[in-house]
Amino acid sequence: MLLLRPRLIITVDPDSVRSAIARAVWDPERDGYRYRGSAGGGSSKTPSPWQTIAGQLELIDSELEREGVEASEALVVVESQGANSKWSKDVEALRRVRYHFQAACELRKVACKFVTIVWALSFVPGAQRKGKDAQKKAYRVKAQELTRGETTNEDRCAAFGMLAVEVDALGYDLLID
Repeated sequence: MLLLRPRLIITVDPDSVRSAIARAVWDPERDGYRYRGSAGGGSSKTPSPWQTIAGQLELIDSELEREGVEASEALVVVESQGANSKWSKDVEALRRVRYHFQAACELRKVACKFVTIVWALSFVPGAQRKGKDAQKKAYRVKAQELTRGETTNEDRCAAFGMLAVEVDALGYDLLID
């Protein structure tokens, strides 16, 4: 069940080792979603703490508690790819991370939604026509501008872009303080 207006949104740019996340919480006083930061991603060999179901459950639990949100008021959005994507060298590991998020959400009764890279078409319209690398560069530049450099790597920029598109699709603004 997807929510009409979740109080908490967590977006995930999955990776076989260093998945990135971005978060936003509903701000009723400003009638929009307040950006709560991004984490993970990058090129480090140290795995993100949310690479496993146990880590994902901890992430979900800590975010729900920190924001004072019930599980039924949260949404996790995970980027997916086709099983035979030519861009993914680690499809099986990515699949595990994605479906671990789905399992963690099911265990916590949190809504889970999968989206494709099509989110980038909304975030940086036209960049796709210039190729995959141009699209990544465009969403990285835009995310870093909007977050004033807080999105420090391409993965965090992707998670942020997904978050911005999800909030926009709900009909609200993403508020960055």
